[in-house]
Amino acid sequence: MNIPEIIKKIRKGDERTVGQILTLIENRNPSVIPLLSRLKAIKGKALRIGITGPLGCGKSTLISALTGEIRKAGKKVAILAVDPTSPFSGGALLGDRIRMRRYYEDRGVFIRSLSSKGPHGGIAPGLPEMMRVLDAMGGDITLIETAGAGQNDVRVRTLVDQVVLVLMPGTGDDIQALKGGLFEIADILVLNKSDMEGAGIQMDILRETFQEGISKNPPVLLKTDSLRQKGILSLWKEICKKGEMK
Repeated sequence: MNIPEIIKKIRKGDERTVGQILTLIENRNPSVIPLLSRLKAIKGKALRIGITGPLGCGKSTLISALTGEIRKAGKKVAILAVDPTSPFSGGALLGDRIRMRRYYEDRGVFIRSLSSKGPHGGIAPGLPEMMRVLDAMGGDITLIETAGAGQNDVRVRTLVDQVVLVLMPGTGDDIQALKGGLFEIADILVLNKSDMEGAGIQMDILRETFQEGISKNPPVLLKTDSLRQKGILSLWKEICKKGEMK
């Protein structure tokens, strides 16, 4: 492995090289260790955003819509989407790539689906090392989508600058369960699919929940309808505000 040459290609944004390195990391190939050690010295500027929440809340569709706003702002974005492990191949089910296919030809968007490979707190093995590679790539935003996260799937908090927790109407019974886990790590809480019946009631429940003081720093509450692009610009502006981006 010609490490100086590989680093040069990564710095130039060579997606093929980056993809090959990410595959080595995902497969836990020890040959990549010297490269990762060298990459520690390269500090990128990317703002790292974790997108988490239960299954079915629309994380992938929200990320696709958010990516559109990021690109309108002229920012480059890398997406690491953790999919559930396929029971047949052991790999990712790749649902996220299907939803984001409109960005395939956009050189400002890098997308990689990863397999969760079992219980890892909603993230994939090797994810921190992959983020190091993307940091060296020189993008502006890195979005990390967790697999369908539950109450205790909070590891993403240790990897990112901000956490966006995504919920949907009809999850009122789950609020109590989430209080001791995901709620405590959220910087922004998004009620997605806000066109659904009961969205207003759900938002009232969320406001009351945080008025109870379950968090010293309660998240910003937003409503979105990612299929109709509603509330996405507000979410992007809030991310920028918290990240002090212009």
